[in-house]
Amino acid sequence: MINKPYLTMKHIVTEIASVVIGVLNLLFVIILINVRHVDLQAEIQNDADVFGTPSSLLVIAIVFLIGTFFTIIANHFMPGKLYRTPFKINPEKYNIVMYYVTLGTSINMLEVAIWICLLSVIWTLKLDALQVPSVILLLVVAVPTSLFFTIMAHRHNK
Repeated sequence: MINKPYLTMKHIVTEIASVVIGVLNLLFVIILINVRHVDLQAEIQNDADVFGTPSSLLVIAIVFLIGTFFTIIANHFMPGKLYRTPFKINPEKYNIVMYYVTLGTSINMLEVAIWICLLSVIWTLKLDALQVPSVILLLVVAVPTSLFFTIMAHRHNK
């Protein structure tokens, strides 16, 4: 890890939890596809439903893991100047502001990991009625989290 004083154990724990949940979801989807003996041609014709095909869950899990690794790399290696904030960062308060900016990113990543697992379970159990509420739940959790950490970063920037 690059020596950045604003990265703490809270960052590391949320990043590790996101990766673990993402890998577990990927394994779950792979097992699901193998247990159901999904044939891609049959899948396209017979098994597609409101969620799409089982392999679409695999794509979602893989894309999430790639995005997670890029987010972790950005938190640890990207210069802080490249982060876009809705306010100019006070150089004297840089570390505390970047703490909240990067922690908010890490926690949002964890929330999305949990939502992707929830979506996989909903698809597996064919709970069609929970598809839209699950998206609403993600938005109800992720948007306030982003706003909270942005507000905290702005408060500590003064």
